Parts: sequence; structure tokens; C-alpha cells
Amino acid sequence: MDVTFLALLTSPDRANIQTELFRLASGGLRQTCEELNTDLPPWLEKVLAQGEDKLWDDFYYRETIKPLIRFGLVRWTQGTWLGLTMHGLVTWRAAKEREEAACWQWYTTFCTAACMQKAVEAATPECRRHMLVHLPQTERLLKDGDQSGECNVSSMWTRVERIWEEEGHWEKSEKLFFAAGTWCREKLGEEHVDTLRAMANLASTYRNQGGGRRRSSLR
Repeated sequence: MDVTFLALLTSPDRANIQTELFRLASGGLRQTCEELNTDLPPWLEKVLAQGEDKLWDDFYYRETIKPLIRFGLVRWTQGTWLGLTMHGLVTWRAAKEREEAACWQWYTTFCTAACMQKAVEAATPECRRHMLVHLPQTERLLKDGDQSGECNVSSMWTRVERIWEEEGHWEKSEKLFFAAGTWCREKLGEEHVDTLRAMANLASTYRNQGGGRRRSSLR
């Protein structure tokens, strides 16, 4: 499991993979997996498991990290946000050994769950800015989403978009909201509540950019 967990760590920004991300992902994991119709491997479910109090139980997370720390593959970062960091050579080697498709699924599900939980908490702007560097590339999210079959990728796009929008990255948020609306229209129909919600989200993004944007072509 340690090697597989190390492979997952090659996807976020290696400089400081904050422990807070795992706490957030734990809170949004169940709903995310339901919306995306996806399953995570048992080892990752344990890493993100909640206790009876519905809070993140970090026991398996800490146990998984111990051997990685012992062999110098990762180390703790110092500062405001506790986290892990990896040397560039470790990241390169682990990335070469990972199963790309599976690792991408774990990574995008993890990020979507963290974004979902952040949306229901009073996260500080500093926390949101830390999250930005770990989010999947918008271009790859859209490309892979177009090949996802019946998986509800609109949910993923919308959750990730919210973080970009709240930090004023309008171009990225517009792309994801527009794609989510298009997907909903084609898969669910123009009158479906998710399609209408996506259209409203896109209109809000245009307003935030000063009202000079083009009208949504979803109509």
C-alpha cells in the first residue's frame, strides 16, 4: 500500500501536500463517490475513513506515512500548514511506476471530495489558495471527461470550478461551468434541474467578470 500511496502523492503539487486536504477529502468522499459513480481502493478508503464522530480518523494516514518517512521518500513540512513534501527525483521515479488511469481516478476523486467539503465549511482564503496548486489541470479534466461515458463528470467540474471562481480565476471557472452545462443538457435534457443550475452558475460567472461576457450558448 505504501508504494501505491506514494504514487497518489505524485499527482498534487509535491512541495507541500497539506494534511488538511486529506481531512477535507474525508468529509466529502461518500457523496463524491455516489455522484461520480466510482469506487476507491480499500487502502485509500481507510486513509480517508471517518470515525464514529463523523470526523476524519487519521490513524491509517499516519501509519501509511511512517515507512515513507523512515526511508526518506517523503518528509514533513514546517510552517502554518502541516503537510508532506517529496524530492523531485522521488516524484519522478514514483510517477514512472504508477498505473496512470487508476491514479488519475483516485486523484480527481480525492480533489473533488476536498472541494465539496470545503464548500460547506468556512475555509479561509489562504486555505483556498493552497488548494489551487493541487487541483487537476482544467484541460485534462475536460478532455478525460469527454471520454467518461455515463459518469456524472458535471459534478466533478462544478465542484472544482467553485474553488477557481472564489479565487477570481474566471477563465478556468467559465470553462468548467460551460462544460458542465453542456454535459447536463446533452445527457439530462434542457429542463433538468442540473442543467438549469449549470446555466445559472455560468451566468453568475459572467456577471462576476463585469457583465460584458457573451450570453451562454446553452440556451
